[in-house]
Amino acid sequence: MAELFEEIRSYRDEEVNDTITKLMKQYNVSHALGVFFPGQDINELLSSIHSVYDFQHKLMYPIFVNHIKPTFSEMTCSGVEHLDPKKPYLFISNHRDIVLDSALLNYYLHEAGIPTAEIAIGDNLLDRDWIKELVRLNKSFIVKRGLNNIEMLKSSRHLSKYIHHTILEKKHSVWIAQRSGRAKDGNDETYRGLINMLYMSSNNGIIEHFKSLNIVPVTISYEFDPCDGRKTNELYRDSLHGDYVKAANEDVESIKMGIVLPKGKGHLHFGKVINERIGALSSLDRKGEMITHICSEIDRQIQENYKLWPSNYAAHELRKNLDTTNGFSKEERDQFSKRMNEALAKLDGDKSKLRDIFLSMYEFPLLNKQKWANISSPVT
Repeated sequence: MAELFEEIRSYRDEEVNDTITKLMKQYNVSHALGVFFPGQDINELLSSIHSVYDFQHKLMYPIFVNHIKPTFSEMTCSGVEHLDPKKPYLFISNHRDIVLDSALLNYYLHEAGIPTAEIAIGDNLLDRDWIKELVRLNKSFIVKRGLNNIEMLKSSRHLSKYIHHTILEKKHSVWIAQRSGRAKDGNDETYRGLINMLYMSSNNGIIEHFKSLNIVPVTISYEFDPCDGRKTNELYRDSLHGDYVKAANEDVESIKMGIVLPKGKGHLHFGKVINERIGALSSLDRKGEMITHICSEIDRQIQENYKLWPSNYAAHELRKNLDTTNGFSKEERDQFSKRMNEALAKLDGDKSKLRDIFLSMYEFPLLNKQKWANISSPVT
């Protein structure tokens, strides 16, 4: 079965030695890794890696602990204690940072003694062969982007089968974002097409199919978004021209910023498996209704479990021109205002509109959390 997924699958242990040997001949690899392992012989480090676990434990884990974790003033996690280490899950999370979202998830799984998840990554980020090799060693599988409608349908069906195969046959967990791109506006909503894609591999009823995936909504909250200024600019340009076209290296620069710049506090929450909610859908007649409710349940957990920071409260107060300090201090509001003003000063355009976009990005999690506090669960 694995041969069916040769173009997209992550690498197996028996492929590690040959792949590492090829990577050791690439200057770009030793140069890139040298940034994270100064003073070390990179080829010596690579030659000690003989399995996927080795790759993650000797390479990726130290990079996270020594270079990414220090960019948080505080990192916390909740809900991981409810996961069964022997059971595979489909983790569906909100998507704010290209690399950090899945890195945080696998860090906390590793810390809890739970096998790390395979990670969905778009091929638009893999413009060099050595990068593709590295991410596939890191338990990533490839999601094809930029296809026409016919190719996209075929690719989506193939991807759905791979996810199904990984969870049910390989017994490995999978992480995928709730939408194909980052929620640049701060509004974490599940893309309906994602749930439709997951159903394409079904060979039984919709209820049993989705229950077999063990879907766990995951919420990732950052106090500050290192790319908030860039996202503001992109949303503003998109509002003017309808289709923002990224520069060739823009995603790479966003990845670098997400890794190295301060993020304040961060929190990751593992939600509850949605199988009980899915089981309650048996009274519904149409597939479309069921898909809607599955999306709603994922949204509910992600938005309800978002940990709010002073930045979220301050954005709300500033956007509404209120002079209160509910959920934050005056010093924290001043800090947030300074951050916003410095970001907007680098951008060209209508400052009032840019300000509104910037504030909305931080306000949306608060509004979404308030929304679910005022309505009942989508499935009763």
